[in-house]
Amino acid sequence: MFNLPANTQVNKLVPKKNFASFLNSKQKRLFSDFISRIKLLNTLSSSSINLSGDEVKEIHIFEIQLKKKDYPVILFDLFDKFIPYHIILIASYNKELLVSAAQKHTHPANENLSIIDWRFNSIWFKENNFKYVLNLRSSLDFVFSDLCFQLSGKSTISKMSILELVNKERKIDVLQKNIHKLKISIKNCKQYNIKVELNMQLQNSIEELNSLKNSNI
Repeated sequence: MFNLPANTQVNKLVPKKNFASFLNSKQKRLFSDFISRIKLLNTLSSSSINLSGDEVKEIHIFEIQLKKKDYPVILFDLFDKFIPYHIILIASYNKELLVSAAQKHTHPANENLSIIDWRFNSIWFKENNFKYVLNLRSSLDFVFSDLCFQLSGKSTISKMSILELVNKERKIDVLQKNIHKLKISIKNCKQYNIKVELNMQLQNSIEELNSLKNSNI
């Protein structure tokens, strides 16, 4: 899919039972209900592509065949939580794909667990329209963050770091949720003066959102 060098290829099925010891009963049901099979496609490391990284030591690329077209973010987060390396997930269903990658860091109290800072996702698209690229240059940190920028729809030309991008995406998410709540409140509001105030708040939030989206920070 990413047209990677042959020595990065693994193409090995990963039994779902391998994750059983990490999961509670509810999570095991999610695995069973959503996932048909898991396949490790590629591993990017200093030995396979002669690139190293400060934060990103290895990148593992998994294909997850789903039983239904959905965005099971809880499942994606479980993969990132328990796999110690940075991973790229390619969900597949009926010749459609969705690409997901999460910026994460090691849990301060348990080095075997990760904390997800932000998840970057594509929309569902036909598999013959695969447009994402892993630019194998500079470092593994660059390779992974560059993909995150691609998934966010933003260019690395902006000179933002991956952490700055995460902070920006968080702020955008908060504003979008606030705008949604304000629109519902306005629709349900019966008092004219309160409705006017809510509309002012809505316009301010929309302006702030547009300004943030157009900024490079």
